[in-house]
Amino acid sequence: MNTNGSTNGPVSAPPTNGARKPAPPKPAPITAGAPSQRSFLAEVKTGKLEQPLRVVVHGPQGVGKTTLAAGAPEPIFIGAEDGSAALDVARFPQPSSLDDVIAMVHELTRTATPYQTVVIDSLDWLEPMVWQHVCEAANSPRIKAIEDFGYGKGYVAALDEWRRLLIALDQLRAARRMHVVMIAHTAQKKTKNPAGDDWDRFALKLNEKAAGLVSEWADDVLFAQFEFFTERTRESRDGKEYQAKGVSTGRRLLYTTWNAAYDAKNRHGLPESIELSWPAFYELATAQTNEERAIVLADIDGLLPRVAPDVAAKASAERAAPLQRLRAIAARLRELASAPAAATAPDTTTAGA
Repeated sequence: MNTNGSTNGPVSAPPTNGARKPAPPKPAPITAGAPSQRSFLAEVKTGKLEQPLRVVVHGPQGVGKTTLAAGAPEPIFIGAEDGSAALDVARFPQPSSLDDVIAMVHELTRTATPYQTVVIDSLDWLEPMVWQHVCEAANSPRIKAIEDFGYGKGYVAALDEWRRLLIALDQLRAARRMHVVMIAHTAQKKTKNPAGDDWDRFALKLNEKAAGLVSEWADDVLFAQFEFFTERTRESRDGKEYQAKGVSTGRRLLYTTWNAAYDAKNRHGLPESIELSWPAFYELATAQTNEERAIVLADIDGLLPRVAPDVAAKASAERAAPLQRLRAIAARLRELASAPAAATAPDTTTAGA
């Protein structure tokens, strides 16, 4: 018999000490957070974003890495490498510390200049400055070299300084829409293979942790190399043993996709290899974006006669704007063109607002 008046099921036995058990706390209501006055969904954008490039180029000495970077639009070089000495390019004075390098990037960010590309030549020249900064920041008499931290801790601490540089470069890209090109030499490194034998491959001549961070940040990691092939010069009668020599074709190539023999990647759907030149690389890297830009500009041109002359003039003046800005202008023109009065009445609103 139910003695507490409930009809929802059996009644548990009362506690033996006569005290009633406290009721369990009610669970907190499930919410998705306090409502915000800002609608993030209203700010969602679609389509590809036209962004300045972040490129890392590595390869052997003399292959043409610096010449490739010098072919980028209006470059300015940061670094102490001599590879650009014979090139007619703009250079910062030689930095003596990591802080100098970051200060140069910040100055480019703050100041309007004609430069469109910043080139760091090279990463393996910069790495000792990163280590020096980490050691000095430790402020310990026993820390005189990066290995003195022990157990690889110094290389981990150095990642924070690499991140500081990469953040500064991203701020420069956002503020001035400048491309970033980083040059590095190549080292032959052992690759650990948990599924089989280890093997050697070409990789950035940097500490493994730093190389991984920089490669992940970059849009394109390009391996520059002389094109060559091997031919046998002598072999045993059974053909199992032979000697070979390398023969160069004279061509210099950029390899753009990962290979067991070298580090490379790209985010632009590039072919596996292309000619080592900035125009060849840039044309392919921006091909899809340029195609969409042409479509959006044609849309804008078709809408200009249907809006007020002052609005059309403002829109025409922004033909060189980034792709995402052109999409916004086209959307605004379409909105104005749909209202009959807007096509004849003056409009003081910016076309892309």
